[in-house]
Amino acid sequence: MKTRILIVLSILASLGLAGKLLADEMTFAWLGCDGSVVSRTGVGKLEVFTTEKNLPGCLGPKWVDPKAVSESTATVSTGVVTPTDVTSTGTTLTGVTVEDMLPTEEYTGYDPEVDGPLFDLAQTDIVAYRTELMKQQQIKYANAVRSLRMRHAASMQSKTDAYLMRNDAVVVTQSGVGWTAVQGATVSVTDTGANLVEADTTGKADGYIATRLLRDPNTSDLVRIEQADQQFWSDIARVNVDHSVNVRAHPWYGAKILFVLTNATPLYVVSTVDNWSEVISDDRTIHGYIRSDYLTIEKYQRVEVEPLLR
Repeated sequence: MKTRILIVLSILASLGLAGKLLADEMTFAWLGCDGSVVSRTGVGKLEVFTTEKNLPGCLGPKWVDPKAVSESTATVSTGVVTPTDVTSTGTTLTGVTVEDMLPTEEYTGYDPEVDGPLFDLAQTDIVAYRTELMKQQQIKYANAVRSLRMRHAASMQSKTDAYLMRNDAVVVTQSGVGWTAVQGATVSVTDTGANLVEADTTGKADGYIATRLLRDPNTSDLVRIEQADQQFWSDIARVNVDHSVNVRAHPWYGAKILFVLTNATPLYVVSTVDNWSEVISDDRTIHGYIRSDYLTIEKYQRVEVEPLLR
């Protein structure tokens, strides 16, 4: 059920149906022509019930009563029927093909493996909703200019257990005044069909970080894990060098060289770490870090979006 709900909410945003009122202070998340309804009153607050079939604006195939069709007195000739009183409302239809009348296979909702992707990753509502889901999992990111220390205890005098680079992910285990208990994490998509994101803390260090040096997830974090489209949410740039430049695995000299790019190579800037830029190519085959002064930004697009619902 959780998977279906997430899919439904993503479809909602891409189809722009969030504002249709079903009842007082209640909005559609899904209105199926078979009468199935999922309503949303807040993030993670859903109600599932049924209503009338074939309401205006419903999604999925129009519902047809099989009993009404089977009891009709229609005769079939060259694929066309002239039924009499075939509907429950007594409507007489003429010149309708058999395929138009007979019910198709039962509609069970959107299936990404069957129906293909319906998500518009440029939609602000979808991006906001996905960042909100990450926040609910207590995912935070290091927000220092370059790096920060993870302390053994909530004190500046405590020993350093680990270092985090800017934009490294952690999971909050306990909040406190001035200090937050965290554990390092790798954030990834665990279900590409339902777009489920999880933070894996296996083998990661834990400790305390000054609360002011942590931030909530943003659109760049979604771009990094392919949950938002870089064409809409990342800065558009080109390499600006005389000959070539190295793309490195980490934002420092001495890090492994992954690629060598020539002048004018188009890239997207996902984030910055001090004077380094995290870049990806349009097809995502290139992903790494380049010194920011070797890039020319052609269009600034990185923005923060407010949560969909609080």
